[in-house]
Amino acid sequence: MPDPAEPVSAAPTPSAPADPPVLVEELPVTGDRAIYPVRGSRDHRRKAVLLAGWCGNPAWYLNAFLYPAARYGDFVGLQGDIDCGGAATRWSGNLASLVRRAETAFAHAGVGELEDVTVVGYSQGAERAEWLAAYDPVRFTRFVLVAGPIPPSATHFARAHAVVLMAGSRESQTHMREGAARLREAGILATFMLLPGAHHGEMGPEAQDVMAKALDWLEENDRVTKSAQATVTRRFSGAIGE
Repeated sequence: MPDPAEPVSAAPTPSAPADPPVLVEELPVTGDRAIYPVRGSRDHRRKAVLLAGWCGNPAWYLNAFLYPAARYGDFVGLQGDIDCGGAATRWSGNLASLVRRAETAFAHAGVGELEDVTVVGYSQGAERAEWLAAYDPVRFTRFVLVAGPIPPSATHFARAHAVVLMAGSRESQTHMREGAARLREAGILATFMLLPGAHHGEMGPEAQDVMAKALDWLEENDRVTKSAQATVTRRFSGAIGE
């Protein structure tokens, strides 16, 4: 019988499950190219896909802003569907295939359904992100476009929640600055951010900080009312086929 004067030790409190390590994984996919997930923290809010540029690899870009990505949510880096040799790929114009591959990638990575997804696109990937905004605006809702080859069209982003446009300080910024202005003039939530020290094909030495600000900006501005969305959608209804 225990001595009543002896203090009784409390039962140990179960520790909370730890967040997964922050890294870019490489997962093989049967019948397709490998995908590159970054697991979000336990309290993550969002799902996102990254589309690399012409003859690029998504892991190159995800590693440049790894910690903001994990804080934001679950990212999946998707390779293009045309081989450039080695670890590099580029994109065809087949959007239906791109969406199917993204669905498979999300399922394979265990991050849930392809719905309410943020798209980060670099160069050619930024152009494909714009196409997704018009092609399936219900599932692809927020965008970060980096160093796109042409100024984005406001008609394509008529139903986007919010859009960040970027370019490096050591490349032409004209297209992205002009695109941000066009989107704002059309009543779409959009802003431009600069990547200091970045040439084309690079994220630059301050990518972690700039991408953190970009993803935070998407969150802060993703409060578009249904009436505001309806106003923008009506403005471009003929152009987007509704």
